[in-house]
Amino acid sequence: MMKDRKKRTTMLSGICLAAVICGMALFSAVNVPAQEKADDAPYVMDARNVYRDVLNGKTQFYYVSKEQKAELTDIGSVPGIFSPYSEYAALWRFAVVDLDQDGEREVVLQVTDVAGDGGGYLALYQQEGKVYGAACDYRMFMNLKADGTFDYANLLLTEQGIGKIESFAKAGTQVEPLAQELSGDGWATVTYRKGGAKISAQEYDREKQLQEQKPDAVWYDFTEEGICQAFESAYDFRLDMALEPLSFLEFLEEANAGSVRDTFPVRVSDGQELTVKLYAKPQQAADTCFAVDKIRIYNGRQWIQTIDPASLPAVEEYAWDGLFVNKGFAVGEPDVRDLNFDGAQDFGLLAVETYPKNVPYSYFLWNKEKQQFDYGFTLFGSKALQVDAEQRKLVEHSNDVQGEYLDFYSYTADGRLVRQQ
Repeated sequence: MMKDRKKRTTMLSGICLAAVICGMALFSAVNVPAQEKADDAPYVMDARNVYRDVLNGKTQFYYVSKEQKAELTDIGSVPGIFSPYSEYAALWRFAVVDLDQDGEREVVLQVTDVAGDGGGYLALYQQEGKVYGAACDYRMFMNLKADGTFDYANLLLTEQGIGKIESFAKAGTQVEPLAQELSGDGWATVTYRKGGAKISAQEYDREKQLQEQKPDAVWYDFTEEGICQAFESAYDFRLDMALEPLSFLEFLEEANAGSVRDTFPVRVSDGQELTVKLYAKPQQAADTCFAVDKIRIYNGRQWIQTIDPASLPAVEEYAWDGLFVNKGFAVGEPDVRDLNFDGAQDFGLLAVETYPKNVPYSYFLWNKEKQQFDYGFTLFGSKALQVDAEQRKLVEHSNDVQGEYLDFYSYTADGRLVRQQ
């Protein structure tokens, strides 16, 4: 897409989670003691308060031991579960994610030992109004992602891969492998599988790359401030709820980094509508035209992606000042439509602050495999860009003193947009 157009170089400077994993059984059939109720037993309220009170030590939870027994314990006893003879074992951090992808979030608590080594993880989950905790070794939660998936490996490293929790309601729950590498005969043979079917090493590497590109889950320090950030908020643990007032963490961040200036929906499938939030610096709060300092993508209340305008690749063929919105003007508002003929809406933002004509937009395309938006291209946009769905082409209109010009673009097999000669 090479054109003789003036270049501009001004660019704007515009969060998360990691963990460690193992492919062994998470939970076994649990024998809950007959005396289930105690003065400090968790009360049935909402998930936010229950988990918060457990982490604060106000209520107890049922620790599921290797002997398949559930015993009431408190949060202060957790380091001793992993390192009973160490004075250095401590609660370090925790994450709040939907591990079994049922719409309810769980808590993954990490314990460290001397020099940050050893320790392990405690997965806190709820059943019938009670909180249970299952201990997992230090390999259990590597590269935990915001969608609850993770890398895992067993202790002998004969099985490793990408997995998720199958279900907390089923006795004997195990990690459900999504893609795995299996070694046998003293690692002389290696096989790769996805969903139970055999795949090639290249396909397995591709699955690992896609997994790595997912947004990380957010880790909070195991401190009063960290617990406050995670639970003293207005959000609901249901992932399908509409957007509610800002959480405490979002409030603090926006007070320092900017404020939400515009919000719009993008429908990526018949059953999934995402929310795009555009942030600007506080000093631009009253401006009709503002520079976008940060873009956040939400699935309901779940924050799934952040886009920094400064991270976009260099735009060489078009004038480009950053990303902007000029509210109330047909050319200047976000442009939302399907631009690559996959049935999912994409979105574009104004790429210059002033524009007499030939207005470039930078467009972000929905990536179904990665479940996020990727930067696609910059073209003259808004009304100057037409979508020819029948011919599967994009038609770009431009003008100069000699008249109007049309440029036609189509997609290659690997998804790149190219101008037709």
